[in-house]
Amino acid sequence: PDLYRIDEAAFQGCDELQYVTLPDSVGILGHAVFHRCTNLREVRLPENQRLAQIPDACFSYSGLQRIHLPRNVVSIGRNAFYHCQYLQTVVYHPYEDGQVHVRYINERAFMHCTNLLELTPPRVIALYIEDFAFHGCTLLARVTSIIRYLGQQAFEGCTNLRRFTFLPFANGDTLRDIGNSCFERCTALEQITIPDSVVRIGLGCFNQCYRLHTVHLGSRVEIIPSHAFASCRSLTTIHIPTPVQRLDLNCFIGCDRLRTVTFDTVNSVLSANGVGAFSLCTALQEIVIPHTVERIRAQAFSGCTALRRVTFAHGPNGEPPECVAIEERAFQRCENLAELELPASLVTFSTVEFPDISIITVAPRPEDAEDINWETPTPPSSPEGPDYEPVMVMLEQGQAGPSSADGQGEAGPSSAGGGASEAVAMEEDDDGRSTGALARAAEGAPPLSLIHI
Repeated sequence: PDLYRIDEAAFQGCDELQYVTLPDSVGILGHAVFHRCTNLREVRLPENQRLAQIPDACFSYSGLQRIHLPRNVVSIGRNAFYHCQYLQTVVYHPYEDGQVHVRYINERAFMHCTNLLELTPPRVIALYIEDFAFHGCTLLARVTSIIRYLGQQAFEGCTNLRRFTFLPFANGDTLRDIGNSCFERCTALEQITIPDSVVRIGLGCFNQCYRLHTVHLGSRVEIIPSHAFASCRSLTTIHIPTPVQRLDLNCFIGCDRLRTVTFDTVNSVLSANGVGAFSLCTALQEIVIPHTVERIRAQAFSGCTALRRVTFAHGPNGEPPECVAIEERAFQRCENLAELELPASLVTFSTVEFPDISIITVAPRPEDAEDINWETPTPPSSPEGPDYEPVMVMLEQGQAGPSSADGQGEAGPSSAGGGASEAVAMEEDDDGRSTGALARAAEGAPPLSLIHI
């Protein structure tokens, strides 16, 4: 009878095996069939209608240099090519029927394939790329594909990745989310255009992409999440599109060449900027706050040492600014800030470590408006002492008050919540059994150098 199935770990640890040709009758490969075949250079998979999946850990830790995926292989299993450090090329079979074919790359499938050079499947293949799929592929330089799903840390640590191109997909089921830390530490990435279909980009998505100089945010992105572009030290300009509702914690912290931040002020729905959102953006000179922003969060512009002007914009029909609070250290260490007119809507202003309150003016306020609550730093002496004056008195007299409190409270760059751990315990299969035991069971078998079935 024809060979149909090869059981799990059948050739695991056969470190003399170099070449394998599987017959067209094969339809099922078990888990870890060629796991730790460290000298395996080439495998010819069957071109048939049966083999639909490369199973979990099938070629992990093998010496494969190239793999050709037949047209009927729909899914690449978890850890399938994990740590194939000599693998350079993955070839998808072309299609000529004009239809889009979905293919799945599961968790850690190509993780730590440190010689893999590119991912450029035919333009009729749409990829689902799961968590950690290409994590740590340090020579991967180019990705061009239709992508329908991008998991967390999928390309984290791909330090040679220069070009990532999302191809358009006309069939409607398009990419909506980009996972947490997906491109974190892609230190060679220079530009990215996020498709208009994307609604959510993950935490730390482009954290520490040091050479990223151009970002085009899609027209449907709703939140710039925590550390999304932290330490993107080549980024000079960012435009925040209309749908963005919120800037989260430290989302642009440490972008020390960022000079221009613009908003769709006409239709903006932005309500708040996060703690430390633009902290340590030392090249930023001017910022116009959309009229919809209700709160400037703590340390929002801390350490923006070149910042000279902050303007609260009016709405498209003359609507007044809606900002009600400026929190502590929002403008800490902004020594070059030359003017700040507070909007009439303001209720609370913290002068904690504000560089020079003599530059503050207040827009005309309705007669029945409540007085602004000036949150001052702990005074150096009692209110009755000679060194203490209320903020309103100093404003009226045009005098500069205390320039800072004792604590600096500077927001430093931080990472997006951790890179991937060494993700795979390769010695267990999906059922929790030890593949090491399978290897020991195979001990004593003669070394293999060639299989032709």
